[in-house]
Amino acid sequence: MRKIYTGIDIGSDTIKIVVAEIDKDNFYVLASTTKKSSGIRRGLVYNREAAVESLEGAIKDIENMIGV
Repeated sequence: MRKIYTGIDIGSDTIKIVVAEIDKDNFYVLASTTKKSSGIRRGLVYNREAAVESLEGAIKDIENMIGV
């Protein structure tokens, strides 16, 4: 049975996303991306619109990579 996991790291400098598949005892990275984040300072969101825009850009990159 295939299991697909996604990890998201939202930081003050960058947003990182990784999508991986675990099949039996094997681990496969399907896609990963790093995008410059904005709207986040010292781990706190100070500009919601800018933070959402950065996150949506990273998600769009991942979607393009895995064909969703």
